[in-house]
Amino acid sequence: MHGTSTFQENPHRCNFFKISLGIIALTVISFTVQTLEASGYPNHPVQLIVPYGAGSGADLVARAIQPHAEKNLGAQLIIGNVPGADTRIGMTRVFKAAPDGYTIGLNSIPAPIIQEYLFDVPYKSLDFTFIYAWASNFPLIFVAENSWKSFDDFIAEARKRPLTMGLPGFGTVVHLLGLVLEKHMNVKFKYVPYPGSAQGFTALAGNHIDAGIGSADAALGLIRAKKVRPILNWSLHPDPEFPDVPLSKKYNLPTIAITRGVFGPLGIPAERAGILEKAFLKAAANPKVAEWAKATGQDLTFLDAKQYRQEAEKQRMLVGEYKDLLKTP
Repeated sequence: MHGTSTFQENPHRCNFFKISLGIIALTVISFTVQTLEASGYPNHPVQLIVPYGAGSGADLVARAIQPHAEKNLGAQLIIGNVPGADTRIGMTRVFKAAPDGYTIGLNSIPAPIIQEYLFDVPYKSLDFTFIYAWASNFPLIFVAENSWKSFDDFIAEARKRPLTMGLPGFGTVVHLLGLVLEKHMNVKFKYVPYPGSAQGFTALAGNHIDAGIGSADAALGLIRAKKVRPILNWSLHPDPEFPDVPLSKKYNLPTIAITRGVFGPLGIPAERAGILEKAFLKAAANPKVAEWAKATGQDLTFLDAKQYRQEAEKQRMLVGEYKDLLKTP
């Protein structure tokens, strides 16, 4: 009968049409849900993985900014310490997390770059979404208060005999800095490993070793007690606390800063990465963070996502020059 519809004439085409409509409807619904979810991000807590133990320098950096970033995000920012294997366990967890913006980590370059060169890790140090960096430690060389008065005197002695240098383990940033000194200043050190920087500086204060390298915050108590004293600053500018300490550039030493910021797994949507970046940028500008930085000897560094990645790329090239020496205690 000519008045009968095409669908009645071909039930298979009818079913196909219904299935197609269903698929289209599901696609539209899925797209709508994803759009709403993106516009409402974050709508549940964000985890910040710190690949160091509680109370470490990196942990303190994370906890100093956490309440301010949390307020800007409008969602809980939960810090989870995942120490072990010189950051590799925590770094791997961030790398393997879903790239949805709900799992991020605290990066402390160049430490993970060194780990990449020394160990078989499932990631490369640049295979992440860089979000924002706000804190830098420019390491210093310390000696005991009653020892050499200047870096020149220290180097002159080191050229006569191998001096002992404390470090928190081989294959660390401190080890890298020692190797840089050896290469550029034509000296050799006897490295003495300790469980952490604090133990090394305590040994230095007791004259058990000749020198130590680390950040001012790790030695702050001993500095104020006039037990240890810095003789060289690996910084681009003088430290207000130690204005007379010479800078590394005076001796043509490459600048190596410990730069700390947040990063996430590769592939976080640009919108969500941008929300995170703005939250930490605003938090870093909070006066309370500036007060904390001054009290703990931190330098505030304001690096957006692009600048943060560029710094990581620069440090990776530098570490690459020493990768073979880092493998030899």
